[in-house]
Amino acid sequence: AGATAIGGVQVSSIMATDGGVTGAVGFDIRSGEHRVFAAPAIVVAAGNAERVMYNSPRRDPFNTYHRPYHGATGFALAARAGSGATSLEFLGSFLFPRGFATGAMGNLLEAGGRLVNAHGESVADRPTRPDEREFGFGVVAQAAREVLAGRGPLFVDCTDVDRTELDHVMSYVDFDAPLFSEFLDQSGIDLSRDLLEMEFFTGTWSATCSPKGVVVDRRCGAGLPGLFVAGDLATPAYALAGALTTGYVAGHAAAEHARDAGRVTLDTDALAAEHERLTAPLRRRNGPTWQEFERELQDTMTRYVGLSRSADGLRQALACLVGFADAAGNLRSANGHELARAEEAIDLHFFDQMMAAAALERDESRFGFLMGHYRSDCPVPDDARWKGVATIVRHDGTGPSVARHVFNPTWR
Repeated sequence: AGATAIGGVQVSSIMATDGGVTGAVGFDIRSGEHRVFAAPAIVVAAGNAERVMYNSPRRDPFNTYHRPYHGATGFALAARAGSGATSLEFLGSFLFPRGFATGAMGNLLEAGGRLVNAHGESVADRPTRPDEREFGFGVVAQAAREVLAGRGPLFVDCTDVDRTELDHVMSYVDFDAPLFSEFLDQSGIDLSRDLLEMEFFTGTWSATCSPKGVVVDRRCGAGLPGLFVAGDLATPAYALAGALTTGYVAGHAAAEHARDAGRVTLDTDALAAEHERLTAPLRRRNGPTWQEFERELQDTMTRYVGLSRSADGLRQALACLVGFADAAGNLRSANGHELARAEEAIDLHFFDQMMAAAALERDESRFGFLMGHYRSDCPVPDDARWKGVATIVRHDGTGPSVARHVFNPTWR
């Protein structure tokens, strides 16, 4: 169709006027060369958020079950353009072998293994509903409650599983959990003899069937004329089916909008200001690196916005994040790659404020399929005030604001 694909570009800003989108600005991550794209329609499909908090005992944010290169940039781009995001307070949680971000727990439990707490007590019994996948809904929530009650760590106990059945599971488990067998071998773990310690993976991505992400309409529009959002970043959408559907819808809608809008004019003053902002870290000799800044963000989010939250802790997180604003504006970068990571860290800082604000607003605890929001100061669900109610967070560049919204009155 004559389209030109340009890769290796970190988009830093969506250009817009009151009338809608006018283009995007970024840079080549290898050369640092400034890139400007004039366009009346943009589709943002930058994935969901990762690297928000620590997921492993090694405190390595790149040791993750999902996509470590998703640094919340899509959320930040859309929010700066005026879009709202919903349900950011919910964590997507799994249980993984300690220090190894992969699955396998479901396979082992379905083979007859038990998820037990530190006292050897079973955490969850087999569900009895024939239409429900075994060890799906509710197990993570029950496990979280065990840890929060001080009965952790948790273990998968397969010592009573028939050896033939265990060998059968291990013959195919690597399809669901790549390298799991190698992990056991290198760790010296024999599942027929040893307990397998598990730990929580607390991700901020959009977990199974969760309505979490940038709010879009039926045409995948995100509020600003010409701005469309697709894939994991959009809500409601999930996995391959969601990516295909929203990508198709957003692509068609963006093409139609671009055809009807015609040519656009970019604001030269805004372009010059963005160019200056992007090149400053490359000239800067002092200031924090992206690693140092991102580590402070992750430490704050893990401490105050992790598995267990409270109003005081969330307010402390927001205060810390406000205090990090100066550091965000003084990052230094040695090359285009480091500049891209610095931009991701700045976007994480932006997203973190939105997430912490949403978690402070929802003054209850609520768990769903792999999703959880636990407030130690409000430890039970408050259906009268919150059932069917979603948070929508916006960020005007100075701070986040949260509103409550009922998308479907029948949920109430």
